[in-house]
Amino acid sequence: MHFGVVLQHFREHASPEAISEVARVAEELGYDSVWVMDHVVVPDVPEARQFTPLVYDPLLTLAYVAAKTGRVRLGTSVLVVPYRSPLVQAKMLSTLDALCGGRLILGVGAGWLPQEFEALGVPFRGRGSLMDEYLEAMRVLWTSEGPASFRGPTVRFENVFCEPKPVQRPHPPLWVGGGSEGALRRAARLGAAWHPSSRYAGVLAEKIEHLRRLSAAEGREPPPVRMRATLRLLPEGGTATERGPLIGTPEEVRASIRAYAAMGVSGFVLDAFYGSPPVEHKGPVEVVAALRDFAGKVMPEFRERPA
Repeated sequence: MHFGVVLQHFREHASPEAISEVARVAEELGYDSVWVMDHVVVPDVPEARQFTPLVYDPLLTLAYVAAKTGRVRLGTSVLVVPYRSPLVQAKMLSTLDALCGGRLILGVGAGWLPQEFEALGVPFRGRGSLMDEYLEAMRVLWTSEGPASFRGPTVRFENVFCEPKPVQRPHPPLWVGGGSEGALRRAARLGAAWHPSSRYAGVLAEKIEHLRRLSAAEGREPPPVRMRATLRLLPEGGTATERGPLIGTPEEVRASIRAYAAMGVSGFVLDAFYGSPPVEHKGPVEVVAALRDFAGKVMPEFRERPA
C-alpha cells in the first residue's frame, strides 16, 4: 500500500519552511511520496477561492524538495498538461527527474478551471485531445535515441534534441488523474496508475471495473489505483460530521482502507490541510501532527504489503 502526502505549498500557510518541514517529516516517518498540485494563476472566481491566491509553482517546489530529501518520491497531483508547451514541459520534467535521481512521479490531468485556461491563452474546449497530443510529443522527446521529430495537429518539431533524458526509462511513471471516460481511457492506454480524487468514492468500484475492461482492450494489465483523499483522524469514540475514505477514528480509517483495497485501491495521497472544512486552514504544526498520528496508528497494518 502506497502512502503519499500533499505538501503545504498552497493556501495561507504555504512557505519554504512549511514545504521543507512537511517533506522532511514525511520522509522520516516512512511515507512513500510527497505531492504538489498545479495552478499557474488563480482567477478571482468563487470556485477557485478554496485555494487562496498563494500557490507555489509545482516543479520548482519539487526541485526545492529534491535538494532537501534523499528517498521519498516526488509527485504532481496533478500537472495540468495543456497549460505549458510540451517541449518546455519535457525539458523541465526530464531535468527534474535527473536532478532528483529518478524519484519523479508525473501525475497528469486535463484541467478544470475555464478562467485559468483563458488567462493562459489556452483553449478550454478540446483540452483532453490537446493533453493527449502533448503527452505523445513529450514521450517522443524522452525516448528518442537521436534527434526527435513529431507532427501532430498543433505540435510540430523536426530533428531536435531534448537532454538530459529522464533517469527513469522510458520516462517517469504517469499517474493519470480524473474520472471522466477520457481520463479512464488514458489511464488504460498509458497510465502507470489511475489517480482519482475521493470525489469519485461513491462510484469507484464501477469505475475500476470499467478501467479493467478498457485495459484488457488495450492488451495491458489494469494500472494500480492510487486515490487522493482528505485525512482526518478522530480520537477513539469521536464522531465525524462529514464523510470521506480517510475521515474517522483510527480503526474506522483502517477498516475503510481495507475495504478500498478489496475494491482495488493500492494507495492514497493524503490531504491533511485541504478538502474538508474541519481540516481547512491547518498550519504545518498541525499537519505534521496528523501525519505522525496516521503513521503510528494506521500505516503499520498495511506495511506488510509492498508500497
